[in-house]
Amino acid sequence: MKILDLGCGNNKKSGATGIDYNPSSAADIIHNLDTFPYPLENDLFDDVLAHNILEHVADVPKVMGEIWRSAKNGATVEIISPFPSSRWLHADPTHRRAFISKTLDFFIPGKDFYGNLPTLAKFELIEVTYQKDSCSWWDALLLKLANRFKDHYESYFMYSYQVHAIRFNLKVIK
Repeated sequence: MKILDLGCGNNKKSGATGIDYNPSSAADIIHNLDTFPYPLENDLFDDVLAHNILEHVADVPKVMGEIWRSAKNGATVEIISPFPSSRWLHADPTHRRAFISKTLDFFIPGKDFYGNLPTLAKFELIEVTYQKDSCSWWDALLLKLANRFKDHYESYFMYSYQVHAIRFNLKVIK
């Protein structure tokens, strides 16, 4: 099983092929993720990890296209990114954006925004969940409610009850 760890930094998953712009990172491939195409073969990876990287790139649709191109049909993709209410979003001056539950709908057939971007990238949404750094019993209950009622949470409560990250599990469709 081949794994791509996009923007791996020094936390590259064991056994994965890491790609990062930083020569001091644990990456196997040093490459600026804002320069396209990536030096990766087509249809190579079974799994792609993009943990805390998409908030740094200039062109998310192009990066999603590179993930799609380099992954096999049916590959799993896990994306973790800061949520708008996260204090971590604002702590890093290189963050360009946050993600909400509908951010990747542009790449998911059947969603309202699908087809509004000039890209071939297509994914199936398996799951999207909010994450919090620590959870008391109270937090666990509120997090469960937020995850169950995402539209309501994002419309009315995301700045009242803060979560730190959002995780997307996707499957590549070719």
